[in-house]
Amino acid sequence: MTTKSDDNIAALAALFPAAFSAQPWQAHRPLKVGIGDELAARGVLGAQEINAALKQYVDRLMYQKCLAAGGARFDLEGNVAGEVSRQQRCRASRMVARIKARQLAEAATAKTEAQSKAAARKAAAPTSPLNGKGTIRPPPAQTTPPGSGRLGLADLKRAALERRARQEAGAFPPRASALPSTS
Repeated sequence: MTTKSDDNIAALAALFPAAFSAQPWQAHRPLKVGIGDELAARGVLGAQEINAALKQYVDRLMYQKCLAAGGARFDLEGNVAGEVSRQQRCRASRMVARIKARQLAEAATAKTEAQSKAAARKAAAPTSPLNGKGTIRPPPAQTTPPGSGRLGLADLKRAALERRARQEAGAFPPRASALPSTS
């Protein structure tokens, strides 16, 4: 779901690709201090729209990471317009840590909710007579017309199950291939 600020950021990225990145995961560049005033002077957006879009833009993890790395700041045309100060780098590093902590907390919450839903589904499911040791399958469907002289898949499966049951009961000796070789 995109917000009005997302749309405004996309518009700014289209107008000023040297300064803005449309997608939050793309590389960002530190913006010039006071770039909002420059945008307002150009009449690109209204003052409130600019402030909302810039607030959302500078709160992005990638933007804060580029600030924490330090270096030059850039104007709308991509020209160097100042440096990121040491204080700004430190603040950005703290902001990156907060964003990552929030993301970890949200992931943990989502995992807990998923586990709760799974437990509720399991509790609401009817109990199996096998007590979780297997699955109950319906009998195989008849796949060939009766009296056709050919065995269908369902008939072959049923015969295999019957043969296995007789072997386990000791009615048949094990196959020759299952015996140890005497060579």
